[in-house]
Formats: sequence, C-alpha cells, structure tokens
Amino acid sequence: MTNDVQRVPAPRASGKRRLAGLAVGLGVLALVAVPVGFIGFAALISFSGCFIECSEPEPMVGVLYVAIALLLLAVPLVAGLVTARVLTAPGWRIALTIAALIVGLSLGGRIFNGAGQWLFRNA
Repeated sequence: MTNDVQRVPAPRASGKRRLAGLAVGLGVLALVAVPVGFIGFAALISFSGCFIECSEPEPMVGVLYVAIALLLLAVPLVAGLVTARVLTAPGWRIALTIAALIVGLSLGGRIFNGAGQWLFRNA
C-alpha cells in the first residue's frame, strides 16, 4: 500500500510569497547586472574583433560569452521562482535540460575544436 497521491494540483503561491519571489529576483538581478554587462561587452569584442585595435574576430568565443550571459540572466528568474515556490519538479527538469543544452552547445564546438588542435599539434 502506497501513500502516493497523483494528479493533485500543487497549491498556489500566496500573494506574500509572490512578492518575496519578485523581490528576491530583482535583488539577484541587481547583483548579476554588472557581470552580465562586462560579459556582453566581451562578447561584442569577440564578435567584432575590435577593442583598441582590430584583430581577427572569434565568433565561437563570442558564443561562449553569450551563453554565460544567458545563464547569469537565468539565475534571478530561477531564484524568484524558487522563492515563490512556483517551480515544480517538471519545471526543474525542463529548466535544467535547457541549461544543459545551452552549456553543451556553447562549449561543445570550442572543446572539440581545442582538442582537435591539440591532437594535430602533438602528432
């Protein structure tokens, strides 16, 4: 005999909890805003190749910076949802899957490209 109850809707978050989630999300956004700005600037430099002097653009590095910025921008949203207790178990699975895909797509080409260059250099 099990005590599992299925298909019961989760209780809705109260108004105070929603306001607390909003406050936490805005607070974390304030903490993350400056690093995201610097990372966005680094991405712009990587895509164009120009800062003080122009050099060869590196779009893969720019994609990596953009992926890091997106992950940093997701932190306030997740913090607010967790505080408001809105994010359920399926929501966590979806959020973690999307985060893993973003990290995998952004780092995958860079890692494989670097490994290929290392193999050919040492061969």
